[in-house]
Amino acid sequence: MRMNIFFWLAILFACSVHNVYAARPHPLNANTPPQQKEHSLYMAFGSLSINHAKAAREHIKPTMVRFRTGTETHISRFLYGGAVNLYLYSDRAPFSHDIADESSAVTTLHSVARAISADFFIGYHQPLGKRVSFDLLAGAEHIFISSRSIPNCQNCPYSHININAGAYLLSRFSFYKRDRVAVGLEFQHYFSGDLNDNFLLSVRTQFAQ
Repeated sequence: MRMNIFFWLAILFACSVHNVYAARPHPLNANTPPQQKEHSLYMAFGSLSINHAKAAREHIKPTMVRFRTGTETHISRFLYGGAVNLYLYSDRAPFSHDIADESSAVTTLHSVARAISADFFIGYHQPLGKRVSFDLLAGAEHIFISSRSIPNCQNCPYSHININAGAYLLSRFSFYKRDRVAVGLEFQHYFSGDLNDNFLLSVRTQFAQ
């Protein structure tokens, strides 16, 4: 509940600031004409909460670490993009497997619980000044790999972890340290699937026009 309140307060804050500041050029490149495309590389790190009941059934803890990378395209106030996500579960049911090499030496390998997903989004960009902006994004995410397994081992045990993503809203405040680099604070809320709320620290850099 507190996270949902934070999410809507962020939106209300951005709307109120919009009435104070006039529209300004995109901070990543102040000389860019309004309709010219700007492409940015996006990287982020954060923590994510999972539905507690579902996490218990899958023998993982209800929080996990998230790494995210992707690209964004800005056209005036409109933006769209996509990203790939790596999730590291906190596993409550890890296992190990012994492997003997040609010399009969035994090596014990340990399992890793992780997931890989992809998401796509569209949104609105609102400058709040020369060095600050607010973005509101709507998107959908699909997890296509989610497992408890031993990396680089073809004949080792494997178990599927049934966690699903879904539709989400993401609010982001960006702070521009340089003309082409922005640091962002993000809050993401899922409306479907097993994922709940997500806080992220992000970095974006413009790489082409």
